[in-house]
Amino acid sequence: MELSSSQLTALQYAQSILDGAGLSPQDLDNHSNTSSPSPSSRSSPLAASLSPLPSSIPDPSPAILAAQYIPPPACSFTLDEISAGANHLNRQSRVHAIINHPLGAVVEYPQSGSLKGDTVAHIFTLARGFNSSEFDLPQFSFQYSLGDGHGGTKGVQCYLLRDSMGNPVRCNKLSTSCKGLKVCSARPDNFFNTIHSYTNRSQVAELVAPSCLPFEDNAKREVFLKTFAFFCSLLDHGCAFMASCEHIGEDHDDSEGNIAISSTVELVNHDWDAAQDPLPSTNVCRGKLVMRVDKFNRRYIQCQFRSRDDQSHLILRNLQEFDNGYLQALLDDDEVLIASYEEDAKQNGYGPLMPCHFVASPSAQKQLCPHWHRARNRKLARGTLLKWDHQCTAKFDIYTPEDLPSCPQVVVVCRNPHSHPPPAPVKTPPSLINLFRSLLLDMDWQLADATPRRIVLDSGFMKGL
Repeated sequence: MELSSSQLTALQYAQSILDGAGLSPQDLDNHSNTSSPSPSSRSSPLAASLSPLPSSIPDPSPAILAAQYIPPPACSFTLDEISAGANHLNRQSRVHAIINHPLGAVVEYPQSGSLKGDTVAHIFTLARGFNSSEFDLPQFSFQYSLGDGHGGTKGVQCYLLRDSMGNPVRCNKLSTSCKGLKVCSARPDNFFNTIHSYTNRSQVAELVAPSCLPFEDNAKREVFLKTFAFFCSLLDHGCAFMASCEHIGEDHDDSEGNIAISSTVELVNHDWDAAQDPLPSTNVCRGKLVMRVDKFNRRYIQCQFRSRDDQSHLILRNLQEFDNGYLQALLDDDEVLIASYEEDAKQNGYGPLMPCHFVASPSAQKQLCPHWHRARNRKLARGTLLKWDHQCTAKFDIYTPEDLPSCPQVVVVCRNPHSHPPPAPVKTPPSLINLFRSLLLDMDWQLADATPRRIVLDSGFMKGL
């Protein structure tokens, strides 16, 4: 019987489902209790000749795959390799371990020596930039901030790189070192004892955002952190109504039917440190935020200057997602009740009393930690980012061939361990920047009306990723 195109499509789709489940039409025939051949078995020759449907999910871009690369630990040289001189960097220097990265691999945290004096050589095979004839040099993807102790030498022979004749390649050598990082003023006391030599992006992500606590504590933790973040936002922004000068400082009577249950915290703090954000301009409302209860016994927060005649000031309803007891204590500045909530949170591993492990690269412009902490004077404030007190011992020697097109490889020699925790990623690898820029340019006239949501819904853009 000749099948129609719709029937052939249906058979092809059914065959792809069976193949995906590891089944065949014969399996269905064996499972049947009837002696007569099943329709699926009679159609098996035709179905078997049909190729499975192609997957609708495109392969990721090479730049995306390169950015997802997790380098393995470096391999130490064997005695035979050392005897053969395979560990020679040049006539004077030797390396203790080596790792060859695949073509175009992005390494953000290159492994360094685990002990003082140990060296690890990284050999990068370069790929040309996306839609560009230039090479993406590996050091521009490093999350470590390099810069202290600059020094360069031209015409240096590197024995780890060989030309087509087997001779050492002449390179330009750049010597630099790690500049350390910035740490939060609320760091733990044992923070300075941390060293590392090998890590990767997934491990750093776990340090920056630790995994949640056991399931039974997740709901309590989420409500506490949501309430705390909400109050910190109020503390940071306040009412923010741009009031006219003649109305600033005028208090108003409460609207009828509302009961004031606290006259609370003044959100413009005149005792901020110099590192904190500047004070609001003089015409910004500086009213206190008070919590009230309406006639339906529902709590809400409003500016003390809000009234029937002046309804432009802040009002916040729908507080049912927060811990109103903790929020009330924060607004009332009830130190005893606040301490009980936050000490309980500390026992479970979260809250403003926990030591802060946030670190940032010295090249980062931010001066304040993104997290709020309870200081020793019981005041809430964001931590100040301070320069690392201990000089990092990690050194980098980068060998770039003088004729890079004929030898598209770069050797990076990392010496000594880092005397600090790994910094959070702040740099975007150049290969991803070039890919993203190219995909945006491909949108052409649609880019004028582009929004994040429209970009995500653009099939051409997402297919390019």
